[in-house]
Amino acid sequence: MIFILKLLILFGLVKLLEQNEKPFLCASIYSAIFFILSLLFGFELFDSLVGSLISFVFAAIYFWLLDRFMNSLWFWPIFAIGILLGCV
Repeated sequence: MIFILKLLILFGLVKLLEQNEKPFLCASIYSAIFFILSLLFGFELFDSLVGSLISFVFAAIYFWLLDRFMNSLWFWPIFAIGILLGCV
């Protein structure tokens, strides 16, 4: 269930990235969703903050790379690797 939710969020954020080309907005949305869900699942506030900060850094790198290589052949391998790493 969580795997499907993560996939839907990532697909939606990639679609948002295609439309507005703002990778840090997508990374912020991803880390905010991560923060809210981790609090809902009962994690401590500090653990949720640290986890969302780490997820923001990795998501910012991921969405920046996707934005950088949007119209090239490298887009699809980066997209696939990010999906696999984001859903683990």
